[in-house]
Formats: sequence, C-alpha cells, structure tokens
Amino acid sequence: MRPRACGSSVADTILERLRELALPKPEREAARAERRVEEQLRRERDNPWTPERRSAALEAERCKYKMFGHF
Repeated sequence: MRPRACGSSVADTILERLRELALPKPEREAARAERRVEEQLRRERDNPWTPERRSAALEAERCKYKMFGHF
C-alpha cells in the first residue's frame, strides 16, 4: 500500500480501497488493521493535551504575561 500524501482526495481514498479489494482476505484485514493503528497513532500524536504541547502552551502564556511581573 502506498503512503498517503497530505491533502489526499476522496478519489485517492476510493482508488486505494478498490485496489485493496483485489487482495486476499487476510491481507485486506491486515490493511484495515494497519489503517486503524495509523489513525490511533495520529489521534495520540495530534492530541492538543500531550505533555509537550501543554508545556509549550504554558511556556508561551508565561512569556506573554512576563511584562506583568513574575509568575
């Protein structure tokens, strides 16, 4: 299966699924499982409350209000 480019269209997704239908059943199931795992990884990575993003947001707030005194 080819990697999905950013901004892939619906037509690309449909073509990918049609190509997948030509695969044997175990490979189709594996492809579905792979998509589920990739989606889960994307949800975890892009979560706005990951520790790194939260810490960066807090640091940005601290810098924003630095002129008002020590926090």
